Amino acid sequence: MDAALRAAAVRSSLEAWVAGARLSAEESGAVFRGLDGVFDRLPDDELTFVTTASTPLGHGEALVRLYVDRDEETPERGLVAAFSEPRGTRTMRLEVEPRVAGLELRYVSHLVRGRRTLPSWISTTVLPAGVELTLVPARGDSLPALLRRPLVVPLASGR
Repeated sequence: MDAALRAAAVRSSLEAWVAGARLSAEESGAVFRGLDGVFDRLPDDELTFVTTASTPLGHGEALVRLYVDRDEETPERGLVAAFSEPRGTRTMRLEVEPRVAGLELRYVSHLVRGRRTLPSWISTTVLPAGVELTLVPARGDSLPALLRRPLVVPLASGR
């Protein structure tokens, strides 16, 4: 039961952070950056965005970076969320799920003839219509079933 509750909490946090993504004309650097990557035949995507959702730093805007940490020098492993306040006043990293070995992201677009999914998205002016996150477990390890299912997050201000 604890594993299922934790998996639900992880999905809920990821969904809230991504759903709160926004762009701002007033701020320089308010970019939505989804990068496609591969590491050792595993998806190694990364997403950086500004969110208005509540984060471990509190309420208000925060820059969020979701990525897989494999660095032996850091205390975090697996799926990590790095948070920073605007203008970098406070920062922190959170180990979201240590058993994640890969992160695959797809971006839903309605800009080109109907609905398409794209492997990357970088923009300061347009958000995707949604983001699909798929967590990949380490070989021989298992993620709870709830975390193995893709999470599709619509973005209210996306197109």
